[in-house]
Amino acid sequence: MLDCNLDVGVHVCAPSMHAGEMQGPDEVKEFLDGRFVSSAEAMWHTLSFPMHGGAPNVIRLAVHLHDCQRVQFNHNDALAELAELPAPVTKLTDFFALCARDPNARAFTYPDIAQHYAWDASLRRWKRRRNDRSRRL
Repeated sequence: MLDCNLDVGVHVCAPSMHAGEMQGPDEVKEFLDGRFVSSAEAMWHTLSFPMHGGAPNVIRLAVHLHDCQRVQFNHNDALAELAELPAPVTKLTDFFALCARDPNARAFTYPDIAQHYAWDASLRRWKRRRNDRSRRL
């Protein structure tokens, strides 16, 4: 038995609730029944290829002019003190510093550096990867 409500021309039906019965639609079953799998995706599953993931991870590489990095400050801070602070280290500025301190890094361009070096946000430095991800591509 179904209890139905009619509201602004929309017909909404909900199963009546009896002890031991499910109280509404099975959303997981509806999702799985309604999901479309293309022939290419079905073949990809059949051959057990990985569905997700990639190496290296996609990261945002900032590009800016010399000494034009973004600076965050509180509106109560004194501007004279802010002007005396050193420019913040960015991925781009440390890429140039990395090329100066590590001769191996000079072989890579800025977009390719993330395959061989990892950005350490706490130190704000590029660090050589323990395992070379370029061989996985």
